[in-house]
Amino acid sequence: MSEEDINIFSSLRIKEGIEYEFIVAEFDEPTEKITKENDFAERDFDFETSLFSEESQWRYKLQEFHRLESILKERGEI
Repeated sequence: MSEEDINIFSSLRIKEGIEYEFIVAEFDEPTEKITKENDFAERDFDFETSLFSEESQWRYKLQEFHRLESILKERGEI
């Protein structure tokens, strides 16, 4: 397998200075043939934009804050 044969997808950018580990699996045939109906290579730009929007990021951070806050309260640390 040459470098040209490898296709990696991530919606996040790889950052310099971070060590990544990849597991490569080999298989004889895919479990399902790719057709026009199940080809997800084309990503929904609107969905991705809303998912990674600043508002969405802040909403996630607030949810995570409340989750961690409840754990600390349960432990009696705050």
